Order: sequence, then C-alpha cells, then structure tokens
Amino acid sequence: MPGRSHGVPRFGPQPALGLHVAEREIGVNGPIREHYLVTEFDAASESDLRTEVCWPVFRTAVGG
Repeated sequence: MPGRSHGVPRFGPQPALGLHVAEREIGVNGPIREHYLVTEFDAASESDLRTEVCWPVFRTAVGG
C-alpha cells in the first residue's frame, strides 16, 4: 500500500513528530518535506515563522 505524508504545522523545532512516527513504527521510505507557510519575507519576527513538516507514514485506517 502506498504511503502518505502526515503534515503537522511547526512552531519551532519538532523532534516530537519523528519520535511519534518511530514509537508507533508507522514510517515508510520517502522524503520528509517541509512547506514554509510563513517565511522570513512574510514575518514581522522569528516567532511568526510557520513550517509544515510532512513525514511519510503508512495508512492505518480507511478514509481521511
């Protein structure tokens, strides 16, 4: 079954996502992607930066 990416908005460092995937053994081969939702060109300060991290995982339920 093909994998899919699980996207999570990121507000600073997120080692918790990798830990979540590893503890549940749901990771599959594929690139980990980052989508920059609010970049340094759009943000007034560093705290306004937003990144969505997409980690490839296999589907555990039908739908969604």
